[in-house]
Amino acid sequence: MPTTMTSQGEITVLTVGGYFAGPESSAFRSAAQRALDSGTRDVVVELSGITGVDSTGLEALTWLQRTCLERLGMVKLAGVPDALERVLALTRLSSQFDGHWSVDEAVASLR
Repeated sequence: MPTTMTSQGEITVLTVGGYFAGPESSAFRSAAQRALDSGTRDVVVELSGITGVDSTGLEALTWLQRTCLERLGMVKLAGVPDALERVLALTRLSSQFDGHWSVDEAVASLR
C-alpha cells in the first residue's frame, strides 16, 4: 500500500501501510518532503496498516521527526501496532515519538 497524504487544516496526515521498508520508506520520505516543501510543520503518521518495519522505515520516521523539529513543528504517531511499539522500545526510539490511538486524537493534540 503506498503512502497517502491528506490534510486536516494545517496538519498533514501521512498514512503508511504494508511492510514499512525499502520502497515504502522511500515513498514515505518523498510524500513527507512534498508536505514539508508546501509549508507543513506538523505531521501525523498513521501506522495501523503496517505489517512490519525495518531499519529504513525507522530511519524515515526519525528523519521526519528531526526535520519537523528543525522547522519548529511536531510529529505524532497514530494507530501504532503492538509489534512496532516493541520495536520502538527495543531501539529506544519510543521516547522520541508521541503515540495516539487515532488520527483524530493525534490531530487534536497538535491544535
